[in-house]
Amino acid sequence: MSVKTNTRSGGISLFAVLGIIFVILKLTGNISWSWWWVICPFWGGFAIVGIILLGVLVMVGIVAFIEYYKDKKAYHPNKKSFITFKEKYHQYIDNLGTHYVSGTSFIKPFFPKFNAVAVSIKCAAGNNPKYAGRKPEDIRAEWAAEGRRGSTEGDNVHEYAEFWAAPPGQSIKPISDRCVLLFKQVDIAYRALLAKGFDVIENEKIIFSPDLGIAGMVDLIMWDPSTKEIIILDWKQNKEIKRRNLYKKNNGLSPIEHLEGSDMSKYTLQLSLYQYLIIRENYFPQAKGYRRALIHIGVDRVEAIKLEYYEYEIECLLETNKL
Repeated sequence: MSVKTNTRSGGISLFAVLGIIFVILKLTGNISWSWWWVICPFWGGFAIVGIILLGVLVMVGIVAFIEYYKDKKAYHPNKKSFITFKEKYHQYIDNLGTHYVSGTSFIKPFFPKFNAVAVSIKCAAGNNPKYAGRKPEDIRAEWAAEGRRGSTEGDNVHEYAEFWAAPPGQSIKPISDRCVLLFKQVDIAYRALLAKGFDVIENEKIIFSPDLGIAGMVDLIMWDPSTKEIIILDWKQNKEIKRRNLYKKNNGLSPIEHLEGSDMSKYTLQLSLYQYLIIRENYFPQAKGYRRALIHIGVDRVEAIKLEYYEYEIECLLETNKL
C-alpha cells in the first residue's frame, strides 16, 4: 500500500532575496543607492501586479466609454425625459432606469407564432420543388441562414442610409456584392426624395412614450414644406414583401383578427404605431398631417409603398395591453 504525503514548500521569493542582498550591500557601504531603490524588490512585485491591473481597468474603461457613446440617445419633447437605445442588447432605457418595450416587440404577440418545425415538415412533404423530398431540418437550417444573411445585410443598408449625407470619411462600406447594389438603390431613392422638395428631419429617430412605456426607432423622418406634413419612412430590403396572406389561421389575434398575417399588415401597424406616438407625445406640433411609406429596395429597383394609418387598430392594441 502506498502512502501519499503532502508537503508544503516554504521559502523566500526571488524579490525578497534580492531585497535582503540590496539591504546588506547598502549597510556595508558597497552600494550608494537611495533606500527607495534598495527596498524596491520588496514592493516591486506588487507594483508590477498593480500596473497590470491598472492597464486592465483602463482597457475596460475605454471599451465602456466607446459602448456608452455608441448607444443612441434622444430627448422627449417635454425636455425632461431622455432615453438610450443600447444597441448591443437592443434595449430602450430612460433616464430613470425604466425599460421600454420596442414597437416591434409590442406588435409581435398579436400575431400567431411561426412554427418552423411544423411548416418545414409540411414543406418537405409538399409539391414545391424547392423543398419537396428534403429533410425538414435542412430546410430549417436554410431558413436560419437566410435570416442571418438578411439581418446582417439589412443592418448594413440601414447604416448606409443613416449616414448617407455624412462626410466621405464617415462612409459605410458594403459587406457583400448584394449590398453594393442595394447601396446604389439607396442613392437613387434618397435623391428622388430630395428632388421632391422634402427636407430630412432625422435619420434613425428614436421616439418614446413614458406613459405607455413604448419606444421605437424610425428609419427616416422627412418634412414636406408644401403641405406641412411629416413623412414617416421605413427602409426595407427584403427580397419579397408579402402583401397578402389568405390563410385565415395566420390572421392577427384578438383584437386585430380582421387583419391578414401578411408583411404589409405588420409593417402598416408598425408605422401607424410610430405616428400614434409622435402625435400623442407632441413631437411635431407644427405638422398639419402625416404620411407613411415603405422604401422597398432591391438589387435593381426601388419602390415606394404607401401605407394606411391603422389608428383604430393601434388604440385597440393599447387597450388590450392594459388588461
